[in-house]
Amino acid sequence: MQQKSTTFIGFLSCLAVSLAGLAAGCGDKPSRKDSAPEELLDRVTIKVACPDALAQQIVASFGRGWSTREGAKIDVVPYGDSGEVDKADFADIVVCKPPQFPSWASKDKLLPVPKTFLQDQRHNWSDLLPLFRDKLLVWNRIAYGFALLGEAPLCFYRRDLLEDSAHQQAFQRMHHHALTPPTTWEQFQEISEYFSSNWHPEQTIPALPPLLGNDDDLESEFYAVAASYARHAFDQETQNTEIQAEVFSFHYDLRTGKPRITGPGFVHALKLLQDLQRFRPSTSPSNPAEAFQTGKSVLCLAEAFWTPRFQKSESVKDKFGICVVPGANFYFDYQSGAKKDSPKGNRVPYLGAKGYVAAVLKNTKHADGAFALLGELSSRETSLQIVMDPQWGGGVTRGEHFRTPTSWYGFGLNADRTVGLMNAVRTTLTHPGVKNPVLRLRTPDEAEHSRILVKQLRAALLENKDAAACLSEAAREWEILDKKRPPEEVRRDYLLSLGLQP
Repeated sequence: MQQKSTTFIGFLSCLAVSLAGLAAGCGDKPSRKDSAPEELLDRVTIKVACPDALAQQIVASFGRGWSTREGAKIDVVPYGDSGEVDKADFADIVVCKPPQFPSWASKDKLLPVPKTFLQDQRHNWSDLLPLFRDKLLVWNRIAYGFALLGEAPLCFYRRDLLEDSAHQQAFQRMHHHALTPPTTWEQFQEISEYFSSNWHPEQTIPALPPLLGNDDDLESEFYAVAASYARHAFDQETQNTEIQAEVFSFHYDLRTGKPRITGPGFVHALKLLQDLQRFRPSTSPSNPAEAFQTGKSVLCLAEAFWTPRFQKSESVKDKFGICVVPGANFYFDYQSGAKKDSPKGNRVPYLGAKGYVAAVLKNTKHADGAFALLGELSSRETSLQIVMDPQWGGGVTRGEHFRTPTSWYGFGLNADRTVGLMNAVRTTLTHPGVKNPVLRLRTPDEAEHSRILVKQLRAALLENKDAAACLSEAAREWEILDKKRPPEEVRRDYLLSLGLQP
């Protein structure tokens, strides 16, 4: 048998004690009687279920060192919507996207994170971004999940074109203000309009990439636009409990329990996206960001991991800039629906849609090994390697990832642009000055709500149907879906999805 490290033996001893209660400081759960305190990992296979090829690659690549060192085998297997997930021996660990996590936690399928991890200095739980520590890894105040990879939505623009003096002068004449990277969706719209007819000397070329073909991406773009119109950004000092409904209401109204997606902020966002269709080509590449990569668009919304791909392209190398996803200079009041100006800007991030979280399944017979593997994958050292891998990286999960700027050099930019990239991601994920970013809908039945909404979004954007009517139809179908469960259960799940108590 391969020699085990004394650190890991000590770790298993602590883990065995914590598993006796499994309270994790977050709730009371019965102990696992079949969990072996002295489990010999070189006789164990840890089965990890992953939703897609990328998750499989991350687990296999970064779990390999732990597997070799401890003598355990890692069996990475795919899963989909089949009945396999309900089998008792489905897996020891499940990896999923953050929105799907509550569907596992709410059905009592997961083991809570032991106190060992919450208190262990190597794991340093307190350094996790609040987005993960307080929201995405938690259900009903119990920590069940480990963060494997986050998200980093950004706005990319052709810096060479925006800084060109001829374009600056022509844009100033057209819109009566300077041509700068977009800070609002109105500026995003103006830049798209200008360059759709002015940026190429010989022919008219659309300024934007094609419409997103992936349903999750399309939904995310809609909500990213709607967030700054449908929600007023409150600062971190806001304490007034009387405005809790306004602070947290987005998909649903906390007061009435009714969908809010028919509100003026959402309708305005969908109409803006309809107008932006004028500046998109009709073709649909495998990923719209490829249009920016090949020099065929001026603006692009994409994850940070596209940065090295853009930088390796002969068409846009050293020609692009990076900024945060735009906000708005006005919003629609929660109470009255009236349009209200926001001279200092109203930028509300939309988060929690992408990345991966993982948890140990309750039916596992190898809890010690499963928790040890996730502890390795989400540890300070390994998480930095995962998050900074330029193939998929940028989705920061810890504050420490922002304290090591040299790790960002793998994205292929020079020193100044690397700092700019890191700061844009930091602003997005830590949202200084904004207490209430929008979280993606993460109720246990979010998948069906998402399907209903995306169908109506495509009807509005591809068939030019009335935006308000499409959103009203989506809201009507949401209410029909919600009525299949008791109203108190629907309300409870929505509150829990926001990190609130019913």
